[in-house]
Amino acid sequence: MQRLATLLAVGVVAVAALSQSTLVVPNGCATSEGFTGSPFPWGRGGLGMRHQTIYDSSHFTNQGVTYPIGITALRWRPDANVGLVPSSYPAGCSVFLSTCPVDQSAVVGAFANNRGADHTQVFSGVVSWGAQPAQSGPTPFGIGIQLTTPFVYDPNSGDLNIECDLPIQLFTGTAPMLDVEDGPTTALASRVHMANGFPTGPVFVTNNHAVVVEVTYAATGYAYSSNYGAGCIHRLDASTYENFPIATFDLANTAISMLRTNGGYVAVPGLVGFVAPSGSAATLGLADDSELTVPLSAAMPIDAGRSTSSLVVCSNGFVSAGPGNGVQFAPIAARFLDSASLWWSACWHDFDPSHPFGGRVKFEEVSGIACVTWHGVWDYAGTSAANANTFQIQFDLATGSVHYVFQTMSLLGNARLVGVSDAGFSVDPGSMDISTALPATYQAAAFAVSPLGLAASARPVIGNVISLESSNIPGMGVIGLTILGMTEYTAGIDLGFLGMPTCRLHASLDVTAGFMPAQGVGSTPFAIPAVPSLAGTIVRGQSAVLVPGINPFGFLTSNGLRLVLDVL
Repeated sequence: MQRLATLLAVGVVAVAALSQSTLVVPNGCATSEGFTGSPFPWGRGGLGMRHQTIYDSSHFTNQGVTYPIGITALRWRPDANVGLVPSSYPAGCSVFLSTCPVDQSAVVGAFANNRGADHTQVFSGVVSWGAQPAQSGPTPFGIGIQLTTPFVYDPNSGDLNIECDLPIQLFTGTAPMLDVEDGPTTALASRVHMANGFPTGPVFVTNNHAVVVEVTYAATGYAYSSNYGAGCIHRLDASTYENFPIATFDLANTAISMLRTNGGYVAVPGLVGFVAPSGSAATLGLADDSELTVPLSAAMPIDAGRSTSSLVVCSNGFVSAGPGNGVQFAPIAARFLDSASLWWSACWHDFDPSHPFGGRVKFEEVSGIACVTWHGVWDYAGTSAANANTFQIQFDLATGSVHYVFQTMSLLGNARLVGVSDAGFSVDPGSMDISTALPATYQAAAFAVSPLGLAASARPVIGNVISLESSNIPGMGVIGLTILGMTEYTAGIDLGFLGMPTCRLHASLDVTAGFMPAQGVGSTPFAIPAVPSLAGTIVRGQSAVLVPGINPFGFLTSNGLRLVLDVL
């Protein structure tokens, strides 16, 4: 980032000092009188009240405000033919702004439930106004406050809640009737208020009620960031398997260790040994072609965003992270590749753990390892001890890694399938030869993951240091790059010609900085010089991560990030 200052100096867009603009909510009331009137909030007099009006965000977006703005002042107007006389709330009043967590049509009578996480006291003090003659509507906005704390409102995040709190006091002057829009298709706002019995009386909710307000805001918008375009990921085959025809199983007395990463499993030669079931192991009451759910003592991670607190054990040699994979006795690759839940198939085969002469399926946890063991279980319709099979699936509850451990295995009965398949449809990679692949390693499964993402940790205010955060990085990610540039490629330049299918370049490569991914994320500091003339400058960003084998070129790219710099 040492070249950032040079980049900004070259790319700076000269803008004037922040000017102020106004708009009137509800939309359309700037030049039209509302259909009704109400004394609330400023016509309450000294009796006290609390009053919220929640305005639909469309009142802003339909007037061209589709980005965050800094609200600096609010003004209300009297109803048509209502004059103002010099008046004052000398004991002071408070005004709060927030982004309502629910739609304006769904607000409730509990004030706190309508306040967003950004609930801010923007004014506290005396509210007063001077004389204004009565006139036909719409009248001038004669009652106003200058916010002592400007409020950043982003209409993309929800509806605007304007809350006024007027304590009981000795009001001087005349309480006016205020202009209100209440049309069912034009108000798009709701009122929540407490007046009777203030401050402990009943609360009333009125839909289609919008006190007309003029909002003053910074014309260029406050500093903000927004995403454009999309990140890419060239999904590897999400499943791998080997189909064993009858009498060809060659994994007896071997083990496969599948080490979990954020992107799936990497298979290596077995790292663990067989754990013989102890006398405390639970014998699962599985019949032929049946399944049973067993709880885990702790949630086991599956990938960066998923975990499971139980296992679904099927008698036919496999375990699932959830329901839906069925109890089919004949292994079918197409069914395995279109699984309902993550499917660990140590040996999908027609077993019968209820055979009167055969063994049973057992479960126990040993030092944080959940062991599901087919302990001498016979093939279906087996006739002798030659039909016995002993194998085990071990689940490491802390890491999410999974191990298939085989002991003596029968070569009798029907076909078998060994593999792992993530939930959902997978392209068929074809049957592999596990015993040939395992002296090295192979990608046993690639989980469905979200595209590589890039976002700003905070608004890009001039003089501040923020972080550019990359997310959804596959566990195989080696190193990352954050790119900053002054040129935006909104639709993106297709990078397929480099061997990066579905990836696009969204920003010019003016400045790059490296970062080391860890646990699916990576961060790059972005220090914005304390130069007021940078207000209005737009910097574009993107990140890229080296993920060997993810595509021919080995890189993924994120969405584009637009950073609009400003002083507030």
